[in-house]
Amino acid sequence: MRTYDGERFHLAASRGASAELLEFQREPLTPGPGGFRLLRGEALIHVPDIIEGAAYQAGAPAQRALVELGGARSYLSVALRKEKALLGYMSFYRREVRPFSDKQIALLQNFAAQAVIAMENARLITETREALEQQTATAEVLQVINSSPGDLTPVGRDPRQGQ
Repeated sequence: MRTYDGERFHLAASRGASAELLEFQREPLTPGPGGFRLLRGEALIHVPDIIEGAAYQAGAPAQRALVELGGARSYLSVALRKEKALLGYMSFYRREVRPFSDKQIALLQNFAAQAVIAMENARLITETREALEQQTATAEVLQVINSSPGDLTPVGRDPRQGQ
């Protein structure tokens, strides 16, 4: 799974990848000059045989790494979107040429939808925590002001001058 920051894709989670592939995937992925299909609005990318795919044939580093470091042959990528905004994607691969079935694709799309809900919940929790920290800091400052002596001189006034 990779998240998208508006410019690059960052590895968020991985399972079952070889150590070599995982090391390659740790580097943020920048969409190529031809654009990234998910950025152009596609909901999923299904490549029955990566070696026969246009990206691999063109020498795309990510596809080359999947095959050469991970042994991948069949590939599926599902977009993570909140409304129309791309948050990232989940990708899956097989080490043999065997396309994903419609039922498997539907299941993985359901996983992606659940991941978007979890990401949104995490964002809301973080925002709530940050707002609470800000309110706590403000309350502490107000407490200090409240406990100060009551005979304060307004800012910018000379205390030797009368009212």
